[in-house]
Amino acid sequence: MTQTFLGRMFAASPGAHAAPVLTAVGGAVAAESVAQSGAAVLAGARAFLDSLSEDQRAVAVHPYTFANAARWHTFPQASLGRSRARLGLRLGDLSEAQTRAFGALLAAATGGGKNQGFDEIRQHLAVDDWIAAHGGGRDYGRGNFYVAFLGAPAATGVWQLQFGGHHLALNHTYRDGVLAGATPSFRAAEPHNPIQYGGVELRPQRDEWEAFGRLLASLEPEQVAAAKLRKKQEVLMLGPEVKHKDWNFPAAAQGLAGSSLSAPQKALLLEAIGHYVDDVCAPDAAAIVARYAREL
Repeated sequence: MTQTFLGRMFAASPGAHAAPVLTAVGGAVAAESVAQSGAAVLAGARAFLDSLSEDQRAVAVHPYTFANAARWHTFPQASLGRSRARLGLRLGDLSEAQTRAFGALLAAATGGGKNQGFDEIRQHLAVDDWIAAHGGGRDYGRGNFYVAFLGAPAATGVWQLQFGGHHLALNHTYRDGVLAGATPSFRAAEPHNPIQYGGVELRPQRDEWEAFGRLLASLEPEQVAAAKLRKKQEVLMLGPEVKHKDWNFPAAAQGLAGSSLSAPQKALLLEAIGHYVDDVCAPDAAAIVARYAREL
């Protein structure tokens, strides 16, 4: 697998900016679109699996169990012990044709806007290449990201697509051909500021950062006081490691209620949420954000 091909396949590319989806789609049309997107993902998953050897498929496909679903992480693979290491195939071990097939699957499962979904993932991979070239060494870089399936991809039943590496975790679960959940999801950026690498500006997560900045800047002093938690949060509240207490959902709501925001502030909140939700493909994102809007 050549670096030239990897750059062509996964490098960040220019495109029209896609604003977050903030409006609901008609029920029947939405259901049909969601079913079509699920079918496209299934076709991509099967095409990718067909490109693998029998030995590779044995490494890629695992039972759909809670223990296997919990083996997502945010650290580089080399820093994880055997019991915590990601399942699946390493990108660096795929052929060009297999990488192309996986790219098509990933594009089908994720959003298509600039700095969203597939474009954002390509930027994450390029940033990890940058880290490898600037002191990170061989433990970093796109070759050290892994793809796995929990359960065999099928139009019925439950299966999950797992993809992840340093500072990136994607877990899409499909039930009877439709996306049932897109979490746990982790996106982070290192370094924090946009960088130039390979003639392209890389700024994954910057749109999210700036959107939340606009929301926080809109709060009145009394709202800031209500939003501030009593206890400093020093680690992830919900994360993959034991110390981060995965499944540690709060028993009671804390902070500033979204329903108490003004109409302009609610719009800013939905914009910020939309930058995360738009990391999944458009029909699913529209349905998810519409639910957020209704509940807000």
